[in-house]
This record gives sequence, structure tokens and C-alpha cells, in this order.
Amino acid sequence: MEPQYLELANRIGLGQSERIPKLFQLIADLKEAKLLLALPGDAPSVAAYLGK
Repeated sequence: MEPQYLELANRIGLGQSERIPKLFQLIADLKEAKLLLALPGDAPSVAAYLGK
């Protein structure tokens, strides 16, 4: 399991769950998960975080 999915689960208060990170993995690929982790943010800061 990629750490990005575990962090997304932690951010919604369900980091201890085995299922929630797997659900994030189903609905978002790794690039999308990184984008979700960059939020909230303005366009320039999100672009910088993603290396764009």
C-alpha cells in the first residue's frame, strides 16, 4: 500500500482502518492521490507541490 493512501485515510480520521486506504486506492490513482494531498491550496502552490 502506497503511503499516500494511508495519509488520505489519516486526514479523514480513519487511518486505523484497513479498508479506507484500499477504497482511496480504488478511486484515485497515485497521481490523483498526490493531488488530493496537495489540497487545499491555491493553483500555484498545488502546481509547485506536483512539480508542474
